Amino acid sequence: MISRGSEQMKIGIASYQNQRDGVGGDLFTVSPLSSGGLRLVGIDACGHGRAAYPHRRTLERRLLEAIDQSRPSSVLAKLNETAVDQQGMATAMLCDLEPISTTSVRVHVANAGHWPPIAVLGDGEVVECRGQRQTESQRSDLMLGVDSDTAFSDGSVELLNPLAMLLYSDGLVELEIRQRGTSELYTLDRLKSDFRDVAMRLPGCSAWDLLTAFRETLNTTRNAATPTDDLSFTVITFRQPGD
Repeated sequence: MISRGSEQMKIGIASYQNQRDGVGGDLFTVSPLSSGGLRLVGIDACGHGRAAYPHRRTLERRLLEAIDQSRPSSVLAKLNETAVDQQGMATAMLCDLEPISTTSVRVHVANAGHWPPIAVLGDGEVVECRGQRQTESQRSDLMLGVDSDTAFSDGSVELLNPLAMLLYSDGLVELEIRQRGTSELYTLDRLKSDFRDVAMRLPGCSAWDLLTAFRETLNTTRNAATPTDDLSFTVITFRQPGD
C-alpha cells in the first residue's frame, strides 16, 4: 500500500495482481508528481500469462524512460512507438491525480483502448474517467501498436467529494460468474455497482481495507470460478487531512 499526503487531500493506494502462470501481461505502476499528486499507469499486453510477459517487459522498460513526460498522452506516444517497433499490441491508460482542495481532486487521463478508471463520489454517483478524443482523424482510442501515427489526447475531470477510485484490467470485467448451473461475464455495470456498494459502506477506510473488502465481494460474486485471464486492479482512496 502507498499513501501520498498533501495539504489538500490524502491519497491512499493498494494494488492486487494475480498473473496467470505467475507472470503475465498486466502492469500497474504508481509514481509521485512534483505537484503532490500521483501518476498511475495501467498496461495490458495482448495475450495471457507467459505469452504476454515478454511484450509487457519491453513496454515496462520504455515506461521507465518516458514516465517523466509532462502529459499522460506524451507517455502513451512513447509507448506506442515501442509497441509498433516490436509488432505487439497492448492497451494502456495513464491517470494523473492532482488534489486541488480538501474536497476535490482533478483527474487527467490519456487512454489507449484501456478500460476507464471509475470513481465513487460521496453522494454515490459513479463516474467513468475517460480521455477525450480531439478529432476523429486522430483515433485517440486505438490500442498501442496498431498505427505509428496514432495521436493520443488528454482529458480531465474534477471529482467533488471523491471516496474511492478503481483502476482495473480486462481480466476483472471478464470474470466468469457462475449462477444456477450457467455462467456469464462480470461486466462493467456489475463492477461499478459492486465497487460503489463497498465504497459507500466503508467511507474513510484505508485503501488496503477497501481492496480487501472488494476482493471478498468478488470471491462471493464469482462463486469460485477460476479467472481465465491475468487479473489486476488498484484501489485509490481519498481522505481529508486529519481524517
